Amino acid sequence: MTAADKPVQELAVYRRQEKLFCVLLEAGRPAEVVAALPGQTFFRQNLYLGKVRQVTPALNGAFIDIGDSHDALLPLGEAPLGIKAGQTLCVQLRKLTAPGKGHRVSTRYELPGPYAVWLSDGHPRRRSKLRELPPDEQERLYTQDLERLGRFWQSLEQEMGKGPVPRLLYPLGEPCYIALTSWAGPNLGRIRVAEPDLYEQIRQLLASLMPTALPLLHLQPAADLFGLADILGLADLDERLTRRKVWLDKGGFIVIDTTEALTVVDVNSGKDTSGRSGQELRLRTNLQAAAAVAAELRLRNTAGMVVIDFLRLLREEDKKQVDAALRRHLGRDRAKCKCLGFTAMGLYELVRTAL
Repeated sequence: MTAADKPVQELAVYRRQEKLFCVLLEAGRPAEVVAALPGQTFFRQNLYLGKVRQVTPALNGAFIDIGDSHDALLPLGEAPLGIKAGQTLCVQLRKLTAPGKGHRVSTRYELPGPYAVWLSDGHPRRRSKLRELPPDEQERLYTQDLERLGRFWQSLEQEMGKGPVPRLLYPLGEPCYIALTSWAGPNLGRIRVAEPDLYEQIRQLLASLMPTALPLLHLQPAADLFGLADILGLADLDERLTRRKVWLDKGGFIVIDTTEALTVVDVNSGKDTSGRSGQELRLRTNLQAAAAVAAELRLRNTAGMVVIDFLRLLREEDKKQVDAALRRHLGRDRAKCKCLGFTAMGLYELVRTAL
């Protein structure tokens, strides 16, 4: 999909009830969300300078103090040779765990930028948004970003020998950083920020990451009783992210249930009884549902196996049409989605990897 095929995007950054929201809007509708609870300090991708508490070969891990209430777990396969208790070590948070457990960390570092991802193993990655640009522009932006990330890592290495341990070395997983590196690109038309301190944070990040995007930045404080979330129709976003029933355009709806093992989506024709044959009505509802399911999975950042119970289709060509529509809509998702298709029981299976 080229830049011309995508809707104009907008980034909104605001706080609501002390919770920080970074929202990507496409054609005025929320498409992706990165949020942080009040007081949240640990984020996936953050870099920490920690101290090795103990090495436990029986558990194939080392426990690292990163300043949390529980020590983080570093798999021994990713630990430096000769690791020992008391050693200072830079680690990157890979997986947030439930309260009462230590987070999972790694020494295989990733530094994400707007157009490149610097990797400590020497094999950098290109960001997918580069494909929306002309080839010569792709190479220029990728090279510039990769060189900047390399210099950034060198500055971090210098900081590792200073200051207290444990401590946060750099908040790579902080919502504003994630939002800018993930979404800033050729289709981003405006960045609206609700509060002066957030505006200054975004301004400094843009000046470092991509100065050419600074003209997109606008401060939009609350007007009377209406804040940025109210103006953009995002006041109920928290509720929408967990809403069980999602209505379709013609009166049908989907029901989303999440269990420990998988996410189940049920498609219903609901109030849609407009004058068509049963199969035509089912096909139309299923096509609308395919778009809605793809949008909801992306908005909620759903991970793992997803099973969709579409309305029963008798014609094989109709099933192929629904399958193609779902794959097309999922193509807008930055996350990896593997479509497994219809099962013998008529259920549709796919697997989505969380961002």
